[in-house]
Amino acid sequence: MLDDIQEDRAQGKYTGRMGTESRLLMALHRQCLCHHCAKFKPNPDGREENCEIANKLYDLCVEYDLVTPVARCPQFVQREG
Repeated sequence: MLDDIQEDRAQGKYTGRMGTESRLLMALHRQCLCHHCAKFKPNPDGREENCEIANKLYDLCVEYDLVTPVARCPQFVQREG
């Protein structure tokens, strides 16, 4: 699998800036734990309702133009439904 990831690198734009990305990992982005967590409530106008960890991670991603799916979280709560 590591070879697949290394061979899958390409230049691409995510937020308007060019960067190197893995198409395989980008396709898995929605598998991030945040998207399945009851504490994840992204809302630009209501950050106080969202998970503190998700807010900090989002700020880091915006600052450095990153995409960072979460694979481990000590505060994860399974979303119902």
